[in-house]
Amino acid sequence: MGPAVTVLAGVAGLAVGSFLNTFIDRWPREEPVTFPPSRCEHCGRRLRPLEMVPVASWIVLRGRCRTCGGAIGWQAPLVESVTGLLFAAVAAAAGTPAQLLLGLGFVAVLVAITGVDLRCQLIPNVALLAGLGWAALVVLALVVPGPWAGWLAAPVAPASFEGAGAGAFAVPGPDEPAPSSAATPSAPLIRPPAVAPGWASWARALGAAAVGGLIFQILRWGSRGGLGFGDVKLAAWLGFYLGPRALPVALFTAAVLGGLVAGVLLLTGRRGRRDVIPFGPFLAAGGLVGWFFGEGLWQAYLGLGTG
Repeated sequence: MGPAVTVLAGVAGLAVGSFLNTFIDRWPREEPVTFPPSRCEHCGRRLRPLEMVPVASWIVLRGRCRTCGGAIGWQAPLVESVTGLLFAAVAAAAGTPAQLLLGLGFVAVLVAITGVDLRCQLIPNVALLAGLGWAALVVLALVVPGPWAGWLAAPVAPASFEGAGAGAFAVPGPDEPAPSSAATPSAPLIRPPAVAPGWASWARALGAAAVGGLIFQILRWGSRGGLGFGDVKLAAWLGFYLGPRALPVALFTAAVLGGLVAGVLLLTGRRGRRDVIPFGPFLAAGGLVGWFFGEGLWQAYLGLGTG
């Protein structure tokens, strides 16, 4: 996408991040996200609109309530900033409107899941269902005949992607083999999962979801309580979004990151063997790697095997 779309996506991400922060804060307490209006957690005063401008209000107020001077936590500006940056990154990497829409929903849900899992070691079903519904609508729009299907799948990558890297956003036909990295040696590494009109998109998504969920269900049985059923559902959800080629990259990345962090925590004594370490954030991090780099890494791996 062009610079204008990237900037607009980043600004939209700041606003979405403000909503996600409210969700992260209220869902563990089983409170509605939209009511009551936001208030200072120290004096209870209802915040005015200018005090809720993402990131900017926190900076202007220097992280303190304008009335009572109580400290405003860093969670809100952090969630807003991360969401804005991820939205901008998705827009910069997306090669079609469908990739853009799917990517925005994908990272928004991952931010919400990470925040909630870090706070209460739970993965909210409502976030997974919202993301699944969003993806289903986009993929369904690619299946239902109409002008929107062609628009959603139309490449809009910058002209610099043409030529040597033209295969970055191309979708092979049902009888056409995927291009190898030997044929496209300069294909970009950042390649969001490809989507295309037709039922093939649904088949790939459902198949990858089933594989992701099955793998983590087996791991859950073997972990004896180390993994929760929420992790199984999240792995299946990642499969639906990422597809069969990017999903292995995401799961492998999550396993490596989780193992490294757990090892460091155990060695430093900050966690014991019986302490719970939420795995959702590692799956979310792996999902981001899978979204941005999964297709490129998978193609590079296939190229090594045929070289």
